[in-house]
Amino acid sequence: MSGNLKKETIKRCKDYCSKKLEAVVLHISGVRKQNDKNKGQKSRVLVITNQFITYFKDGAKPTPDRLHYWRKVTAFDFIDNSVIIKFAKGKPIHFLHPKIEEVKPVLLELFLRTFSNEELGPLDLARYPHPPISVNGRGILSRFDTIFREAKQDPEIPVRQFISRFLQYRRKNVEFLPEHQIDGVLNNVLEAIRPVPFIKYLSLPKIEETENLYSALQHFVSKMSDLKFLVLHNNPDDNFKKFATALKDSPVSQLKGICFEDVDLTEDELKKIKEIAVDREFTSLSLIHALNENTQDKFQSDILTNELMSKIRYLSLNKSSGVIPGELSRRITSLSVLSLAHCDLEISDTLEAFASTSLPSLRYLNLSGNKMTRATNALLPPNLERLDVTSVTWGQDVLPQFIRYVFNQSYKNGLRLYISAAQGLEDKDWSKVFDAFERADSTPLVEFAWSLNQVSEVFFQFLTRNKNLHTLFLGNVFDEQKPELLDTFVQYAPSLEKVSKLIINGSEGYELREQAEKLFNALKDMPSLRYLNVDGNKIKENGVSLLNQLISKNSTLTDVSFDSSNIESTACLAEMIKAGESRRKPLHINWPTRDLERLSKADKLNKEEIDDIKKRMLALISGRGVSRISAIRRQSVNMEEQNSLKQASAVAKRRNNRASVNLGKAADSKKRSSVRAGSFRGGQRPNLLETDRSPTEEDPNLWLNKPFEVFVSDFTDEFPLYLTDDLATFFKNNPLAEADVEGEEGKHSKHHSKHHSSKHHSSKHHSSKHHSKHHSSKHRHSKHKDGEEGETPEVAETPEGEKKKHHHSSKHHSSKHHHSSKHHSSKHHSKDEIQSRDIELEPETTMTSPEKRDLDALFDDIPELEPIKPPKNMFLYVDPYGRPLKEPLTLADGTKLCEYNPPPIDLINVAPPKLDAKICQCEKPTPVRRWPAQKEIDFSSLEMEDGELRAIEIDSLEFEDIPDFGSDDDDSDDFENNESLSGVKAPRDSDCEYRQPEKKYPVFPLLPEPYKPSFQVQKEGWQFQLTHVTRVGNYKYESALNKQSLEKLVDDIDEGILKESNE
Repeated sequence: MSGNLKKETIKRCKDYCSKKLEAVVLHISGVRKQNDKNKGQKSRVLVITNQFITYFKDGAKPTPDRLHYWRKVTAFDFIDNSVIIKFAKGKPIHFLHPKIEEVKPVLLELFLRTFSNEELGPLDLARYPHPPISVNGRGILSRFDTIFREAKQDPEIPVRQFISRFLQYRRKNVEFLPEHQIDGVLNNVLEAIRPVPFIKYLSLPKIEETENLYSALQHFVSKMSDLKFLVLHNNPDDNFKKFATALKDSPVSQLKGICFEDVDLTEDELKKIKEIAVDREFTSLSLIHALNENTQDKFQSDILTNELMSKIRYLSLNKSSGVIPGELSRRITSLSVLSLAHCDLEISDTLEAFASTSLPSLRYLNLSGNKMTRATNALLPPNLERLDVTSVTWGQDVLPQFIRYVFNQSYKNGLRLYISAAQGLEDKDWSKVFDAFERADSTPLVEFAWSLNQVSEVFFQFLTRNKNLHTLFLGNVFDEQKPELLDTFVQYAPSLEKVSKLIINGSEGYELREQAEKLFNALKDMPSLRYLNVDGNKIKENGVSLLNQLISKNSTLTDVSFDSSNIESTACLAEMIKAGESRRKPLHINWPTRDLERLSKADKLNKEEIDDIKKRMLALISGRGVSRISAIRRQSVNMEEQNSLKQASAVAKRRNNRASVNLGKAADSKKRSSVRAGSFRGGQRPNLLETDRSPTEEDPNLWLNKPFEVFVSDFTDEFPLYLTDDLATFFKNNPLAEADVEGEEGKHSKHHSKHHSSKHHSSKHHSSKHHSKHHSSKHRHSKHKDGEEGETPEVAETPEGEKKKHHHSSKHHSSKHHHSSKHHSSKHHSKDEIQSRDIELEPETTMTSPEKRDLDALFDDIPELEPIKPPKNMFLYVDPYGRPLKEPLTLADGTKLCEYNPPPIDLINVAPPKLDAKICQCEKPTPVRRWPAQKEIDFSSLEMEDGELRAIEIDSLEFEDIPDFGSDDDDSDDFENNESLSGVKAPRDSDCEYRQPEKKYPVFPLLPEPYKPSFQVQKEGWQFQLTHVTRVGNYKYESALNKQSLEKLVDDIDEGILKESNE
């Protein structure tokens, strides 16, 4: 009866917390509460939620006792079976738990998932083994609810749903809108999202009360965050000073740029912006629709000074009126990225103005949304790498001339050109555009965007001529009324050998629908394809199934996106996940947001099914799903291998029994194998499918760790919104030659357009889907994919360099292949036998080049090794310091390991700490060392005499003559056993054996004080050479007595031996 009552009480307490207090219960159990001052104990029900911790008394009506929100935790500790948690206010929580191991991971993972780095510091989690995890979506939402509940506010407000959405998609760029209504709760919202590591760009709407805005920002920048760029829609008024002062003094803020948008800045406000940009050494500055014709002159003359431009590398003046390119170009000679989108500029005038001042450092230029009514012959900036001319209004016959103009120049590392959504063209004008592509003098493209434009066969032929093209945007180009266009493209698609990213998204009137089968069949033969986007093409279940076949056939494909496919069930998604699990590489499936939301609203999909899809997709991204399927298959394959090995072992055993001469060796071998079997590597490997969770693994059943985030790619064709870390890294790894920069600054009339060009910028500057990375055929994934590395643009190779590389590669592969053939003939198993056993081998395709096939052939006969897993739970055997918990291990000979007592520093299984930003801002101190004078350094050889080191007197050394090398000496085994050189004559033992003198190691002369030796050292310059041959004699040669060098002497001896052998 008491047990039932306890269960009923626990249920009432759980319902009270989840329904009335609207919290998620993470742990609930009966405990013994330790009274204050250790005066007895009482029975209580302990409830741990995602927001607070509390006791409940055992009664009919549950009443919280000592409810504390997690935000107020100051310290906690585990002592045997008791837990002590202290708070900033109120009495501590102190209880004894019957199963302390159940509550430990709940508390640890709760702190790790919801606390920021500086909040974790006082808790000192390094004392306990814990998983190396950080905050996640569920943890941040719990933090949001806790902050609002603690402030007596309702967290169910419009902005919470928006926060939940961008946390789910792991958006780097967050843009709050007026409809999110954050005016009165801005401080709480910023504090809630502050620990999120992937938020780099934050845009705030116009806040009516600027005091609340800048006060909240003042608190925000005073604490740690990973924010890099801030967008404001308020003027920097008098309240701005508080924020500027806090930012200037903040040692932890990572903010490297600021933007003011849709404001009318005054001259004084511009000076405030300049001051904070200089003080914080901003690298990015954006003033979007913030300058008028009156302030434009002041901005260019008084704000863009050398003091500011020595810091700024990115400048955006989008939607600004009155921009004078000539005046601007003289101020931005050191700028790397410039955006002048939608400034109502004449592109020809702008390029001519830039040509007059060279702009040797400019690498990215955005002129989207402007107009070009006439052609120009002005050369582009000499080191330009990217040019955006999207949504440009073209004059009559200007676009064909612009294409010839761009491709008539040379580029060192290729051209990134984004020229989508051309305006002002009629259908009859496109033939001249295609003719310009056909007559292009060069083919430098490495990235190219041609979305929302017309295409033709000539255009596709031009694409195939660009041998270094790796990124191609062809969105909304395949008209449903012209199916022959897609038929033409699929003919040329396999010739796009280096294209690794292909975007063919559609919209109404430009959808692939049933024609997707042609495209997917052609993409099977693209050897470098890694990223494919076919969003909005309504390919339905049949198209997704065909995409599954493409994933199975094309082993290079790692990222796919097919949202808005109008699927009617998730069966095709399950097939795609299964196809991904059968691969060896991870697969990133872009979350089909619109399709799943439509199925959910139609009651064709429930929450459990969505969570299961999330879990399996995340397993594919991390590779866990692939490894699990591989483990299952290896187990089935290994059973057959073990049976065959047993049969082979039986045959070998019978042969050994017949060979009596090997009985002794066989016994020794068996004895040695028993010692090997005692080790982990020699024993049976643990089952990969049934591993116990150790303290360093997160609990998958804990609510905080359940599936929440999904993968949504942020790869777009938009122009960078600021100087991102990836872009800055790219510039750093690919610096401009100093000769090019310095030389071009003095040659305003000459421009050598050597580098890449462009990308696309939408008319709405602050899109949350912005992607600021750069791409290459060597596709690498960014960190937002749960731990994977960021994409970095790569410099394309020149044709000459590519030929040399190809020639070298061919020679390398041919020589390797010859060696592999010999090696292959000596293998026990043939390639066919291995393929029959290893069902994970990828199917052969015709996508690879002959060189790659030759390279793959080197590894055909090498079976895959099984991964070695650690023990199921290593903490059953060792403590966090690596010390055995039980008695020391006993070795085969009966000995035991020495006791190991390291200092109490736990560096095992602890997440790396986040360094204070202030550390990176300080210069490394240079230690001052005193180097001894030349006379203080002992260059002589010393020997031990009467327990003291004394200098060797060279005059007292005796020399022995070199014996003749007769026939007896030639057969001496001892002469071949030469040992190391020695500078001291070895004394003889009583048995006439030579023994080596004791080694003396010199002390490096880093002396804390003047060194005064107590003995007379030998002067340097007596340079003689010594050698020693064991059991034959010591021979010393002094250059002063014998002018013949040791090398010459050895050569003479060899020559004499050779002469005697010939005679």
